[in-house]
Amino acid sequence: MNPELKTLVELQDNLSQQTRITRQLENPETLRAVAGEYAAVLKVKEEHEAALEAARAGKKALEAQAEEKRGQIAALRQQMQMVRNQKEYSAILNSIDQIQRGLTQHDEALKQKGAAEEVQRKALDEILPRWNDISGRHAGLEAQWSGQKRALEEKLEALRHEQKFLERNLPEPVKALFWKTHTLRQGLAVVPVVLKEGRPEHSCSGCHIILRPQQYADVAAGKEIIRCDQCQRILYV
Repeated sequence: MNPELKTLVELQDNLSQQTRITRQLENPETLRAVAGEYAAVLKVKEEHEAALEAARAGKKALEAQAEEKRGQIAALRQQMQMVRNQKEYSAILNSIDQIQRGLTQHDEALKQKGAAEEVQRKALDEILPRWNDISGRHAGLEAQWSGQKRALEEKLEALRHEQKFLERNLPEPVKALFWKTHTLRQGLAVVPVVLKEGRPEHSCSGCHIILRPQQYADVAAGKEIIRCDQCQRILYV
C-alpha cells in the first residue's frame, strides 16, 4: 500500500477512536443504567425537601406573627388597668377582640401549614429508602467509572499524540485533502471498498456506489490515492 494511503487509513482510524472515546466520556455507559432513575428520584426528593422547607418556613413566620399579636394583647390588657373612662375601656376591648380574631385566623393557618408539613415529611420518608438504594448504586458506579474514565482519558491523550505524528508524515496537499473530505463527509474521509452482497461487484462502503472495474483495480493496487466518484472519499482495500 502507498505509504501516504497507509498513513491516511491510520489517521482515519485514529480519529474514529477519538470520537468513540469522546462519546463515552460525555455519556458513560457505566452510569447510563441508573442515570435516568437516579435523576428522577433525586428530582422527587428535592421537590419534597423544598416543599417541606417552605411549609416549615411558613409555619415559623405564622408562629412569630401569632407571638407578636399575643404580646399586643398582653400590653392592651395592662393598659386596661389604667383607663379612666368607659370609652377608653371599650376601645381597648375592641382592639383586643380584633387582634383575637386575627389570632384565630392564624391558628387555622398554622393548622394548615402543620398539615402540609406532615404530608411532605411523610412523602420524604417514603422516598428516602428508594433514594438511599439508588444513590448507593450510583455512587458505586461512579467509583467504577472514575477508574474507567482515567483510562479513557489516557487513551485519548495517546491518540492525540499519535494523530500529530501521523499528520506530520503527510504532505500538505494530501493532509488538506483529507481534512476537507473529513469535514464534508461528517468525519469519515477514508473508507474501505467492500464486496457487494450477493453480487460480484465492489462498492464504496461510504456511499455504496459500485466501483468501475478499473477503479477497483487501481484501489486494490494501492499505489496511489483513489477517491470515490460519488462521495469523494478516499478508498482502500
